[in-house]
Amino acid sequence: MFGKLMYMYLPNGDNWIEHLDILGAGRINSESRFKKLNEYYSELLAGYSAADICVASEEYYKAMKLLGGSSISPKVLVLLKLIDGYVGIPVINMI
Repeated sequence: MFGKLMYMYLPNGDNWIEHLDILGAGRINSESRFKKLNEYYSELLAGYSAADICVASEEYYKAMKLLGGSSISPKVLVLLKLIDGYVGIPVINMI
C-alpha cells in the first residue's frame, strides 16, 4: 500500500519545506529559522534541562575549586545516571 502512495523520492535538505509549501501543507516564512535541537529541548523542558560537566575536564576541576572555596559542598555535583562520566547539580527550576 505504501508503495502506491510514494509517487516520488522525498526531498532532501531545505527542499522538503518547499515541497510542503507547493502541496499547501506548509508555508515558507523567509524570516524564521529552524531551532537547533538543544534550543528546542531546553525551551520545551524549561526547568528540567541542566548543564553537565565531564569529570575528566578542566571545567570540572574549576568547579571543584570554586565549590571548595565556598560554603557549598562539592558533594552537590552528583554523577549523572544517564551520561557516564558526567556530573551535574540535581535541581529543577519550577518557575
